[in-house]
Amino acid sequence: MGTILHDMPPPSSRQIELIQQGIASGFVDQIARRSGSSSTYICCRNLSLEGPLILDRNSSIRGIAKSRKRQSLPEWICFDQIVCRDVRKPANDEDEATSVNVMCCVTAVDPTWIGSISTGSALVKFGDLILDAPPPIYNRKEDSIMCSIETKFGDSGWYVPHCQVRMYERMIAGDKAGQCDENEIYRWFARYLLEGRIFSNLSNLLPMLNDPPALITVCLHTFLFELRMNVIIMSTHICIRLQRRKGLAKVHHLVSTLREANVYNRKSFVSHWSSTRKKFLYSAVKLWFKKSHAEQAKKIWLST
Repeated sequence: MGTILHDMPPPSSRQIELIQQGIASGFVDQIARRSGSSSTYICCRNLSLEGPLILDRNSSIRGIAKSRKRQSLPEWICFDQIVCRDVRKPANDEDEATSVNVMCCVTAVDPTWIGSISTGSALVKFGDLILDAPPPIYNRKEDSIMCSIETKFGDSGWYVPHCQVRMYERMIAGDKAGQCDENEIYRWFARYLLEGRIFSNLSNLLPMLNDPPALITVCLHTFLFELRMNVIIMSTHICIRLQRRKGLAKVHHLVSTLREANVYNRKSFVSHWSSTRKKFLYSAVKLWFKKSHAEQAKKIWLST
């Protein structure tokens, strides 16, 4: 049986955060949100209770708020149980007492945790993928292109900070919610491959490319009017050269090659890379090399 070490140092801020996350994940169906600017709360589930939820007057949450000079209580909390208590009213009132719903064993909850700790619960609903702000990222530890997804929580559908999900999993998801165009995962992987985020040594290719890899993920409108338009002023005439066809062709070649091979992360790339003796994707990638750096770029590519 364990004992309490009286000389144990207090937990660090990171340890406190992990403890709070653990508690919140265990009481995910008992998360409540503060009602506007008041001190009352509403549970994420539609409970058959009369009146809102309140904090106990001796709750440590109130003490923390005062000690940190906060103007208000935390917006999100979770609780262990609800106790119905009678509150006495002044003697001149007709009713002698009224009942209030008091939350016990309350813990503050950071709303950025809610999407991840409630994944798989009926309380969380995912909407559209968000591909612009913030843009998808490559998570090296997960070996996956991660993107944000619109997230709602609770029976009332409260918006909470976007949850991060694996784009490939959403692409092949059977449900329509949060699905994305099947090309998106390959576009972002192609971009991050050329930028050196998948294999760090490929970042040496960047000065040798004839176009920025970001070109792969921009929309067609931006492609035409921002990145691929070269304006040359000659006397009184403006010559506009659109290298659209060549640019779109090399983007399509690179993305379609990845899609046909179903290469969407480092592991799947290495598998094809090994089986084709490093010939995989080279015909598509070499279109991005400047002619003056073609041989040097090829050596970097093959040395990956």
